[in-house]
Amino acid sequence: MIGTAIAIRSCLLSSGVLSIIGGEQAIQRAHDGRYVALPARWCGHTLLLASVYLPSGDPTAQRALITTRLHALAASAGARQVLWGGDFNFAPVPH
Repeated sequence: MIGTAIAIRSCLLSSGVLSIIGGEQAIQRAHDGRYVALPARWCGHTLLLASVYLPSGDPTAQRALITTRLHALAASAGARQVLWGGDFNFAPVPH
């Protein structure tokens, strides 16, 4: 089973320092668990926080996920900055 998560300290939410814009229903989850994303407001910044898990050892599948689904996710951010995190399972310049 594949899954991603975004951990947020509860005190950030309860203090209002960080808020999820649109609540629980605004959270976007991939049907296969490859990403989760949520619109957030943090210290005056409007962001789309995203956690990603790319396929391991399959460059073709990695490129396909990036060019189709993650590209669409980034486009859906609108004016929000996207903050990507996760396990990308590749090195840009392998040694």
